[in-house]
Amino acid sequence: MNAYPGYSVNRYANPNITWEESEKINMGLEMNLFNEALKTTFDIYRDTRSKIYMVRQNFPSTAGLEASISGNVGEVKSRGFEASVDYQKILLLIYGHP
Repeated sequence: MNAYPGYSVNRYANPNITWEESEKINMGLEMNLFNEALKTTFDIYRDTRSKIYMVRQNFPSTAGLEASISGNVGEVKSRGFEASVDYQKILLLIYGHP
């Protein structure tokens, strides 16, 4: 706590901070077989997020400022697939549909 009124700098501003960026790719395939009794889906995706705003803890405390600095330094990548197979013939017979 400062005994005298005023202000002090405890963190530098970062003029290079930007919005997070995202690139997404998604491809899918759907098939209906046997008069729509058998339904299959397959999706594959990739998601890359870059320029994520994060606080880095490696700023030296001997500079007289907080021991962290913030900026767009993070990146996250995710990818995968989803698949499903549905068979609905039995349900159609139970409810009296052809």
